[in-house]
Amino acid sequence: MPPEKPTYEDLESRVENLTAELREYKLSEKTLRESLLEYKSIFDYAGDSVFIIDPETGSFVNCNAKAAERLGYARDELLQLKVYDINKREIRPDIRQRIKKQLAGESIQFETTHRHKSGRAIPVEITSTMVQINNRKILMAFARDITIRKNKEVATEDLVQHLQLALDEITTLQAFIPICASCKKIRNDQELWENIEDYFQDHLEVEFTHCLCPACAKKLYPEYY
Repeated sequence: MPPEKPTYEDLESRVENLTAELREYKLSEKTLRESLLEYKSIFDYAGDSVFIIDPETGSFVNCNAKAAERLGYARDELLQLKVYDINKREIRPDIRQRIKKQLAGESIQFETTHRHKSGRAIPVEITSTMVQINNRKILMAFARDITIRKNKEVATEDLVQHLQLALDEITTLQAFIPICASCKKIRNDQELWENIEDYFQDHLEVEFTHCLCPACAKKLYPEYY
């Protein structure tokens, strides 16, 4: 028995359904396209360096513009390198160990030093994790330049050391200091007598400015009093 020919109403209904499906597909495609553009914008213009790494070879699969700029490479040039190329040779075992941790599902954060194309060292803080795209495991690493923070830490350490030395010197001066009752010279550690100004300048790195107290001024210059 031959199949029934579809009625006009059936055809009209099918057209409406196909039109609705097409409209929904176009809307989904538009949403997907907008999302991809949004993520691409975030990827390209992120303030931190972003690296996509093949965990098997350590090769860079992708990177954003900031990563290439910060390391002094053209983007295509950087994508020819591996993660080992921008790190010191002696930490390669550490890198492999970190990759193993991420493949096991662990997200990691650590500080290290990247090497600029010119050879200059750049201290960075790395946050990295494993993601899976189309059944392929890749590593996504964010590198933040912490040069300013490290410089502040060094400056703080220098200041603390300087203050500790000053404190040690002050503590030394708290002991009995042999001073002449007449001329007020001080006997130093070499058993030599030196002016009180010289002694304190050597031990506390201070500078003296000279003036006269009222009693001495009256004694030396009575005509002005």
